Amino acid sequence: MKKNNVVCFGLTVADILARPVSLDFQKHDTTLVDEIAYAVGGDAFNEAHALAHMGVPVKLISNVGSDIWGDFIIKTGVEAGIDMEYVVRQNKYPTTTSIVLIQQAGERNFICNKESSAMNFEPEYLDIPSIENAKVLSLASLYTCEEMDAAFLEAAKAAKKAGAIITADTIALNVRSLECSAELFSLLDFIFPNYEEASIITKETSLDGIAKVFLEYGVRNVVIKNGIHGCYIQNLNEKFDVPAYKNTRLIDTTGAGDNFAAGFIYGLFMDLPIRQCAAYANAAAAVSIQYLGAGGLKNLKEVEDMMAGGCQ
Repeated sequence: MKKNNVVCFGLTVADILARPVSLDFQKHDTTLVDEIAYAVGGDAFNEAHALAHMGVPVKLISNVGSDIWGDFIIKTGVEAGIDMEYVVRQNKYPTTTSIVLIQQAGERNFICNKESSAMNFEPEYLDIPSIENAKVLSLASLYTCEEMDAAFLEAAKAAKKAGAIITADTIALNVRSLECSAELFSLLDFIFPNYEEASIITKETSLDGIAKVFLEYGVRNVVIKNGIHGCYIQNLNEKFDVPAYKNTRLIDTTGAGDNFAAGFIYGLFMDLPIRQCAAYANAAAAVSIQYLGAGGLKNLKEVEDMMAGGCQ
């Protein structure tokens, strides 16, 4: 069977976004802001949403509550063209919801409900056949919680046996020892941490040092998201930087890293060289920060127009 889709597995949440919010808002009884909006977020959904808008057939594996936010997430995903068949509706926990406070400069802080669907993923929610049929499996939310990391390992084993490309992004809410993640790392073709997350996980501060730790644990390609500098890539054969794009208007950085991962996965899906994958990744991230929320990217043309504008 031809492998002609991507499976994104991980967090799906409902986001309530407010901007601009000063960090001293708690000093006031009431704070007036320019905009309050709601949207679907979470690493896995954001990746799937961007990939669908870039024309890639994509399935989402996640779980949400049996509530109005769950209804909203399913509806939004279907309308975006994501295959939502494998999103589980559960009754035990409500849909994970984030309040996103966006500062004037575009940086943001999150407030999330702890006992919620995204923090309680069960391995039986996995659909192994869909994973086995994927060209790329994205583990979008590594280090969310031990239960999800265990499910990631099971999914990665199935994908590796079936010959899929396996990628992982990190969220670093529940970082454990490197030894605890060693088996999963050995299955990864690509990992996409940002610099801060990668430094926490590896306890290294240099890009080269961080990459070497991941490589020592068996990751084949380390791709470190490095903010305005673009990204740094290292594997056993080479190491290099790919610069960011300059023609951007910063509105909100929510989901920029997820859009980066989606852009890179687009390149992998299209069998592009690694540098070209990184170029698509940087461009997708640059497009995303020009919108409020993580799901602003509209189509592949936006990404390629950003690439045509040149780098810093």
